[in-house]
Amino acid sequence: MTSFKNKTLLIILILSAIMTSTTAFASRNVSNIKVALIYQFAKFTQWPQYSGQNIGFCTLGVNDITVALGVLKDKQVHQRTVIVHKMRHIEEVISRCQVLFIATTEPKAVSTILEKLTDSPVLTVGAHKGFLEQGGMINLVRFGLKQRFEVNNEIAKKADLKLSSKLLQVAIRRR
Repeated sequence: MTSFKNKTLLIILILSAIMTSTTAFASRNVSNIKVALIYQFAKFTQWPQYSGQNIGFCTLGVNDITVALGVLKDKQVHQRTVIVHKMRHIEEVISRCQVLFIATTEPKAVSTILEKLTDSPVLTVGAHKGFLEQGGMINLVRFGLKQRFEVNNEIAKKADLKLSSKLLQVAIRRR
C-alpha cells in the first residue's frame, strides 16, 4: 500500500512540475510576442522632430513585459538604438521615453499616468480592457489564440505621433 501511495505521489509531483513549467513557458512566449509587437509598433510610428541617437522603450509598473523588453536592447528603430528603461515615476517618462508600456491595470493609476502624458510624443501601450478609453494609444488584446491590438489614433495624433496606415489596417479596432 505504501508503494502505491509513493507512486501516486510521485506521479502527482511530476504532473505538477510539467504543468508549472508549461505555464511558465507559455507566459514567457506570450510576453515575447507582446514585446515583438511593441517593437513593430515603434517601427510604424513617426515622432515629431526628434534628434536623439537613441529611442527609449520604457515600462511603468511591473509584469512579464518589463523583463522581456530587455531583448530589444541595442536593436534599431528609425536608425536609432533602442535603450530599455524601467521607470519608477511618470515624471521621468517624458524626457527618456518614446515608447511606454504601462504594466499596471489599476484603472485610476492608468488614468493618472495617461493624463500626465497628454499631448506628449510618447507612444503609450497597454494590455487591459478599457485602455483606449482611458487615453492610451495601443492596447494589446488576446483574440482567440492570437495576440492582436487595437489603436486610438485620435490620441496619437494629439501627441503629434503619426501611426502608419499599414499599422492601422491590421488593428482589430480603431478609434
